[in-house]
Amino acid sequence: MAQDDQRFEQLKQKYQSVQNAMSQYQVRLQNLNMQGDKLFMRAEAPSQDAKNKVWDQIKMLDALYSLRTSRSTKAHKRPALKLQVQA
Repeated sequence: MAQDDQRFEQLKQKYQSVQNAMSQYQVRLQNLNMQGDKLFMRAEAPSQDAKNKVWDQIKMLDALYSLRTSRSTKAHKRPALKLQVQA
């Protein structure tokens, strides 16, 4: 259980910029928890544009993360985030 809590905290930290973008674009976070080995965020966006801005942040973050881990022996092949946003 402690390992699960540690993974949850690591992923929350990794995706903090996504949560910041949600706040910036008035996207209301409804749920934040783990589903299996992924961080799950459920949110409601005030517009399609706000939703797209959040997705842009996720894509940018995951691209940067993939570049950093691609040279690592422990590279993660799957994204560690599952996001459901309704506009």
